[in-house]
Amino acid sequence: MWTFLYLKVIYSPEFLYGYDMFQNKIKEYNKHKIIFDNIWSTKTIIPVTNLQDKRLKEIIEGEIDNYILCIEKLALNKDLYFSESFKIQDLSFKLDIPKSHITYVFKYHSKISFNDFKKIIRIKKVIHLIDDGYLKNNTFDALANETGFASYSAFFKTFKNSMGISPKEYYVIRQQKLQ
Repeated sequence: MWTFLYLKVIYSPEFLYGYDMFQNKIKEYNKHKIIFDNIWSTKTIIPVTNLQDKRLKEIIEGEIDNYILCIEKLALNKDLYFSESFKIQDLSFKLDIPKSHITYVFKYHSKISFNDFKKIIRIKKVIHLIDDGYLKNNTFDALANETGFASYSAFFKTFKNSMGISPKEYYVIRQQKLQ
């Protein structure tokens, strides 16, 4: 019995610190975790050759993780990305981070452009809205406008490129799974 108790203590931190403390530690860790880790890299993806960018790299090297977390947090918790006119300058202003720093992050630490990142955030919202039953009372055109797409055709093309199927096909599949 003592061996079992000893092993339980070693392998179960909630036993030592309590379940609530353990859950708080997990939540705290997740606050500092990059969600879209397939998009971002804390190391430069392409070599920095521009002299101005090399100087900027020296200045912001220690802040890259923080910048990425701030960009993600704003993307996931605010509806700014759903404005059709949302630009990198707006992101810079909202985060109170110089535009050059954010541009640097997207250029050297992201596998995609700022515009592609906006599209991913918008499609993520589209999926969430479809799953929550948005289309029961609204049209696909309204869904496109709600998530910041300029037109239904832009929405359709982005959705199909991102998901591999059309929005209507996705909706039908979701409806079938719910039945």
